[in-house]
Amino acid sequence: MTTSPDTDLPDVPALPVPTCDACPHPLEDHDPIGLRFCAITTSRGMNRGCVCVST
Repeated sequence: MTTSPDTDLPDVPALPVPTCDACPHPLEDHDPIGLRFCAITTSRGMNRGCVCVST
């Protein structure tokens, strides 16, 4: 006898993807240099280009 999965489970909202405050890329797409560059850019209130290697 087979049973069907319970379809009455509540909808669980998706967790937000952490974003970078310095550039438009998600944090998970940053390499170590990009993380450091963006962290310094944000902490010093700089407005400079992006060095992320995001695809």
